[in-house]
Amino acid sequence: MPAEPKTVSWPAISRWLLPLLVSLAALLIVFQQVDLAQFSAALQRISAGRMLLASGLFIAGLLLRALSWKLMLGSAFSFGTAFAGLNAGYLLNNILPFRLGDVGRALLLTGDGKQQRPFGEVFATIITERVLDVFIGSVFLLLSVRWLSDQPALRTAALAGVLLMCLVMLLAGLAARHQQQVIDFLERKLPAKPFWQTRVLHFLDETLTGFHFFTQPARWIPAALLLIFSWGFSMVQLGVLQQDVLSSSSWFWPMLVVSAGAFINALPSAPAGMGVFEAAVVGAYALLGVANGPALALGLALHAFQFIIPSLFGTVGLVALNKNPGQFLSKVWNRAPKPGGSQ
Repeated sequence: MPAEPKTVSWPAISRWLLPLLVSLAALLIVFQQVDLAQFSAALQRISAGRMLLASGLFIAGLLLRALSWKLMLGSAFSFGTAFAGLNAGYLLNNILPFRLGDVGRALLLTGDGKQQRPFGEVFATIITERVLDVFIGSVFLLLSVRWLSDQPALRTAALAGVLLMCLVMLLAGLAARHQQQVIDFLERKLPAKPFWQTRVLHFLDETLTGFHFFTQPARWIPAALLLIFSWGFSMVQLGVLQQDVLSSSSWFWPMLVVSAGAFINALPSAPAGMGVFEAAVVGAYALLGVANGPALALGLALHAFQFIIPSLFGTVGLVALNKNPGQFLSKVWNRAPKPGGSQ
């Protein structure tokens, strides 16, 4: 008998629809406001030498970020494994919506073998990295808006981000320190069904084990400092590109633009943050009085680095971790939660 044709279900479509709509809306808004002649001229002014230097700075930041994640993972993992897993996650984020590369990054290191841990423990380190990132980005944003006296709302949002992430880190550390009491409490409160008492509770137990990182200053302080230096390399990278595109600029501009780009990338956009990242960069430069054309050129240049370099390293990383890229991509997509709560 001939095989029945495969049908595309609404849940599968809806997993792509929202992020695509967000990205398309962002792209439409950006290109409606951009002088394409200015944009083209600005893009052509970026020299090959600047691009090469910016590539080196980007890779240096990646290396520092991988070292920071290695500290979060613990001594059982090598730097090579952390670097391969980090870039493989970025590769998947460039292909899949909703930052599903973070799920893939955790799955890569999940198991019982050498340099592998339970899924919840690994995923907790990724949550930890994101929390520290938001905290650091909020601090940088708070520092940069000091020179924008007409932006009190932005200053308030940055301060709220700092305080919220401090609270999250404090609660995560307290929950990890009292892990058994938390699990016992949840065991009593959660519904007496196998899904809640086994899968959910087991995952939470693994996650709290990963959050013990916050109770160990000898680990989280160096990891946070490495992330700060990684952010610094991103700002220097943008500063290098600015020298070709903008006739004048202030030293704090990259701090504001990089922070804005990082925050907006958290939206449920299409793969690689298409559109929303450019919108954030153009919007941040607009606050500084920079025309949309040159701002979009810088945004696209930055985004090209973020897409191409981690994708190349990520492909090599998947092979190094003995994963078939196509098969692993399918595994991550199938592991992700479906709309409506289906698993």
